[in-house]
Amino acid sequence: MRKTLPDLVPMSALMLLDFIVGIEAPRGVDTIYGNNQDKLPQRLTTMTLGEVINAQKGWTRR
Repeated sequence: MRKTLPDLVPMSALMLLDFIVGIEAPRGVDTIYGNNQDKLPQRLTTMTLGEVINAQKGWTRR
């Protein structure tokens, strides 16, 4: 059985995380720089760290 965040984190910490998300990511935690999340092959919160690092290369044009 896979544990979820509410199972692993105390309620007080979840409340703090909710507060931070409300300020830092009002459109949701899957939002990325430049609102380019629709260009990702899958939702940001379902990606591994390696997948996120690889995807970052395409988030901006230089």
